[in-house]
Amino acid sequence: MGRYTIVSELGRGACGVVFRARDSALDREVAIRVLWPHLTGDREVVGRLHREVEVLCRLSHPNVVKILGSGTIGERQFVALELVNGADLGRRTGQAGRPQMEEVLSWLTQASEALAYLHENRIAHRGIRPGNLMVDPMGHLTVMDPGLALDAGLLVSTEPDSTVGAARYLPPEASRNEPPFLPQDVWALAITAHELLTGSAWCEPLATEAMVRRVRTDPPPTLEGLLAEAPAWLIELQRRALEKDPEKRLLAADYRDSLAEGLTMVSTQRLPVRPRRPPRP
Repeated sequence: MGRYTIVSELGRGACGVVFRARDSALDREVAIRVLWPHLTGDREVVGRLHREVEVLCRLSHPNVVKILGSGTIGERQFVALELVNGADLGRRTGQAGRPQMEEVLSWLTQASEALAYLHENRIAHRGIRPGNLMVDPMGHLTVMDPGLALDAGLLVSTEPDSTVGAARYLPPEASRNEPPFLPQDVWALAITAHELLTGSAWCEPLATEAMVRRVRTDPPPTLEGLLAEAPAWLIELQRRALEKDPEKRLLAADYRDSLAEGLTMVSTQRLPVRPRRPPRP
């Protein structure tokens, strides 16, 4: 593989196989994602993938995985990226149960920092969900696979699930067959927030078409009445981030600012999360 020497396999999923590799040019270990052939069988798709990688290589943010380049192995396409040590939030929360609110707010603040940065650069992530959010043992979060999309909306993902699982994070406007755009990321992160805060999926698994119909017709999920310790500001923030009309939905930067402010309040107060009303004079 030229400058890359495969060390071991890290995992495989719907979009390909991920390897730990040694980069002789950078003299460090990296991750190599080799894509399944059926995802890149079209020359136009391959060309778009490599063009996107060229743009993404110029990005630099502490909460966004560093994309290092792309290439071809025989007829297989691959993407080289920074090796991130840690566990994705889908696995982490599944193993450890429902995390503390302060911890979740820290993760969400970091994820929204990354989204705000991507959106400032006019890049839609197109694959926000717990499996694409990696957290190291110190609590530092890295958003994986920014802006990498393949044919039929299938995303280059670290998450070893099917498109049925990924469909849970699609917004109502996904049914319009329009190119992905920025408000979709905010919806996906808000759904992720709901699931991390409550410790469970917001609905049962459905095929993509059925899920899109559901989010179009049913009210968005709410924390009200579901999470007793949820403060009023967080319930309202989630409502605004899950606005069905994408033009009325919160911007990523506004979501980030509100989460950061809320995290400061929760960290300062510790308990109770919901402040008591002051006594009447």
